This record gives sequence, structure tokens and C-alpha cells, in this order.
Amino acid sequence: MNLIATLAPSSTTAFNHSYQTNIQISPPLPKNNDDMEVQYDHKDDDMISQYEYDDDDIISQYAFNNLYNEKEEEEEGTEGGGEKKEEEETEEGREEKEEKETEEGGKEEKEEAEKGGDDHHQIVDKALDKNKMPSYNGDGEFALYFENFMTASLFCWLQKCMYFGPEIDFETKSEHWHGTLWGESPLFGDDQIKILEVIYKSGEFIYYHYNNERQLGRLRAILKNANNEYRLRIQEVVSYDNLPEIFKGRVRQERSIAGEVWLKDEAYQTIAISQVLEKANVMIVYQHQYVPETALRITEIIYRYQSRWHIRDVIFSYQHPSDYITLRLPPSSLPVYKLFIDLYYDDFGTYRNVYHSLGGIYLQFGNMPSHERKLLKNHFVLGFVPFGGNFNEFIQPFISEMKEFEQGKLMKVNGQDAWVIAGLGVVTADLPQGNDMAGVLRHNAMKGCRTCSVSYNSLTDFNQDLQKISRYHHVTDNQFKEILRENGTSAKKHLSSQYGLRPQPSILDNLNKDRHSQTPQDVYHATAGKIGRFLKLTCELFLREGKDDFIEVWKEFEKPKKWSRLPNPISHHASFMMSDYFQLAMIMPFILYRFLKTKEEWNWNKNATFGIRVSQIR
Repeated sequence: MNLIATLAPSSTTAFNHSYQTNIQISPPLPKNNDDMEVQYDHKDDDMISQYEYDDDDIISQYAFNNLYNEKEEEEEGTEGGGEKKEEEETEEGREEKEEKETEEGGKEEKEEAEKGGDDHHQIVDKALDKNKMPSYNGDGEFALYFENFMTASLFCWLQKCMYFGPEIDFETKSEHWHGTLWGESPLFGDDQIKILEVIYKSGEFIYYHYNNERQLGRLRAILKNANNEYRLRIQEVVSYDNLPEIFKGRVRQERSIAGEVWLKDEAYQTIAISQVLEKANVMIVYQHQYVPETALRITEIIYRYQSRWHIRDVIFSYQHPSDYITLRLPPSSLPVYKLFIDLYYDDFGTYRNVYHSLGGIYLQFGNMPSHERKLLKNHFVLGFVPFGGNFNEFIQPFISEMKEFEQGKLMKVNGQDAWVIAGLGVVTADLPQGNDMAGVLRHNAMKGCRTCSVSYNSLTDFNQDLQKISRYHHVTDNQFKEILRENGTSAKKHLSSQYGLRPQPSILDNLNKDRHSQTPQDVYHATAGKIGRFLKLTCELFLREGKDDFIEVWKEFEKPKKWSRLPNPISHHASFMMSDYFQLAMIMPFILYRFLKTKEEWNWNKNATFGIRVSQIR
């Protein structure tokens, strides 16, 4: 069955098209082809199928060519009347033939429509009949640029191949809804559950039954297991009696009597809903200006580091999304759809050898399964930032509309009212752009990591307590406030360098997201960069004679036929693309193995291999 959605132009920046498009979904790729070749090898056949136009459609769009030719023929005229008459007869016969073919084509289309059509996806770029379009606001008039129509129509297409619901607890994490963020954030997963007529919300503290004991913990996420049964993820909270012996003392004992408990940063527990007993009144001190005496309080976290127990201030921990995200309640009895937006931004060169930076911004929906997200058709271009352009100015309309979607919007989905929520889940970017969008200085600064505050000179030290030196969103907020309070420019610059932050926070901080945990390092860029550095260092070790021998082995090495021609790794390694680096990484060990042999042994092996091949041919 063909699924069609019509995208009308609107002010929605995320899908700012200047035309209207009919889109049909193609069947997904087989899941067993989950490799680099499938992810990035877009063959010609695939490209044609994604942008396939019927001949009739093309003729109808560009019929002015025929009119121009006919007019030209009339001006030129013909020399003989007989020839002119024959041409007219031929033209009449051609028109009759075209009419007959059109009628037959109409019959075939009608039969195809009755059968339900095929699953082939197609884009048809032509005007829409305004009489067949639905109206909004109840005025009976068709508003071509009405925002809700575009967003609703697009969503009707997307939601057919997307997942909506709570986090799924799988051992193998392959989808966004297998991750912690999906389960904990109210923007994506289930944020509340009713147990025995009591509503429990994600982020609240509860008492529960575990190992035949009454225990205290924090409800981190509401999820489902492989059997589609609800489960609760719990972070344990311990009392003074259950603290490790090294942390017990008179001061903590007195604080325990006053109502203090300790958060345990270890592997979370998973319980059934039947194990929940009741709610608990527990507050994290730094998040509240006033803590009543009747409430339990948390000021410290215990955790393991290098197989030993450690303790740190609770402020050095990632906040639960419910601590900074508050959603308005959707209208009752309406279905709720939550969209996980993945924003990708990267600067790239428009030419291979001459670098003209162009910033590309793309969107993906994390609700799609991974095999669907790999497809080129499921990458939505938000736009391009030209060289010297301002990213903040470009992304501002997108930010404004995302803020509206975070609070929910009433939309038409398959002809029915639905409540749609969308949030920015992940920001994917290379080192420079990723640091900019996290509000952190570039990676060559003294503290240029957007995940932790380790200094440049200690990047190779693997004995650092990452829990203490990690960057936390609320801590960074306070540091930005300190920077903005400074009066002089030099003072602001000095404090920015001390914290490793930019003078101003990123524009993306206006959305409900954690700037550090939701802007992860891009593995693809990092790996390609390391391979490029390895190639450069390796080539610098060669003498002149060694470079010549290496190039000789490089040229004679048999590469897959479908690979594009790789540049010279000695003289043109700077023009390598990222895909070239990954191809190089696959063959470099074999090239070095041949290259490092003595020349006589290599020549002997080459001649022997050639002789074996000749004998096989004979």
C-alpha cells in the first residue's frame, strides 16, 4: 500500500521547501547488511529510485520546449506544399497516437490504483489541486502556507515507520530507544505510570521491596522488557548504616540523624511494578533553596573508582531530565507522539583541493530504526551556512519552533487530533563545531574538551577520576554567569580561558537539553582524523628512496574495483576524504607488510605469484 504525505511550504525552518512534494516510503533494507558498505555505498540505482520521475510528468512540466519548437517551425515555413501537407498529416497521426497512448496509460494507472499500486517510492513535483486539500481553522478556505498542514502531513508519513513509547530494555543497544536518555527524558519516553491508583513520575524517590528488604531509591526511568512488560529502573539511595566503613564518622552520623541519606552511583537496579511500595520525600540540597525538616536530603554521592569507594559532592553529577524539563499536560483522551530530533552539523569543502567551507545542517528522527536512518532519503536538509555566515542567525527560527514543540502541539495525524511533542535529543558534530555548540573552547585550548575539564597537558593521563572532572550542565551554567558578570573584556577572556568556555553560551542552550551529555564526541570524525595523522607521521619517517619504494608497492597493490581512485598518500595525503582514510586503514597493514620486506624477496614473491596465475590460466 502506498503511503503518501503532502508537504506544503510554510515558515517551518526545519523543512523549508519552496515546493510541494508527494513522498512514498520504500521497503527497508535487510537488517543483515549492517556494515560500512551498506551505510555509505549509495549506488546509482538507489539514487534513481529515490528521485524517479515519470516521462509524462516531465513532459507536462517542460511543455514550453515543444511550443517553442512549433513556433520556430512556423517562422521558418516549408518550401513545398506537398511536404507541408505530409508534415501536417504526420503531425495529426502523431497526435492521434499520443492520445491513444494517453488513454491506454490512463487505463493502466486506473488498474494499478485499483490493485493498490506497488511499494516503490516516488517524488512528483507538481502543483496540488486546492479543491482536494483539507482546510484548517474551520473557515473552509485553503491556506497554502498554513504551518499545521505541512507539519501534520510530514508527520503522517514519518510516523508509519517510527517508534513511539517507553525505553526498551535490551542487552544489545542498537536504537535510540534502548538508551538512557530516551527512558529518562519526559520529551521522549514515558514520564509517569499509575500503580494502584497512585501516579509515579520519573525522577521521583520511592520506597520499594528488593532482596526481602525495604529500600529507598530514585525512579530513573519507566521501561519495557523484551516481553513487553513494564519495568522500573532504580538508583539506590543508602542510609548511614549501609555506607562503606571508610566514610563512617561522627560528622556523617550526626547528619544522618538530621535526615541525610547518600546517593549511590553504581549499576542501576531493575524492578517490577509490583515491588513499588510508596513515594518518599527526598530532596537534593543544591536544587532547592528551602528543605523542610521532615524531608530527607542528599548532599553527597558514593561511587567506585579503580575498585575503591570514593565520595563526591552531589553537585558533580548529571541532573535527571525531570529536574529541568517541565511539560504541560496534553488534552485528555488524545494520543501523544514524541519525536527524537538528531541535529547534525559539519563544515565541509565544496571542492576536493580548494577548501571553501560550507556548513551543512541536517536532521534525522531518532524514532526511526537504525536501518532506516542510514538511508539517504531519511536525512532531511535543514540548510547550509555559507562561508563567513552566522550559525546563530541561521538556526534561530529552528530554535523558536522547537521551543513550541517542546511544550506540545495539537496536530492532525491520519485525520485525527493528536498531541505532538518534539525535543532535541542529540547534537552530532565534529570537534570544532561540536565544541562551539556546547559553548566550549576549541580542542586546541588549555581545556578544550566538551565532555570533561581535563587540561591539555593531561589528555594522555588515564589515571584521572572522570566523575570529578567531567563537565556538568548546571555547573557550566554557573560558570557562564560568572563570566557574564565580569565588566572588562580582558577579565571575561581570562575567566573563559580558566574554565575552557566561550564568552557566550550556545544558542542551542535555549532548548531543554544537556549541553555536554547530549553533544557526544563523533566517533566517525575522530577515527578518520587519527588515521590521517597516522598516515602523515608514517610518511614523514620515510627517506627519499623509501618513499619511492612505498609508492611502487602502493600502485601494484590490488584494490577493490568499486573503490574510487585513491590519491597519492605521499604527496597528496592532505586531499584525502574521510572515506579514503577508512579504505586506507583496511589495506595499509598489507601494504606495509610488503613494503618492509627486502626488495629481492618482494620481487621473488611477485614473480612466483605471476607464474602461479599464468599456470592457472593455461
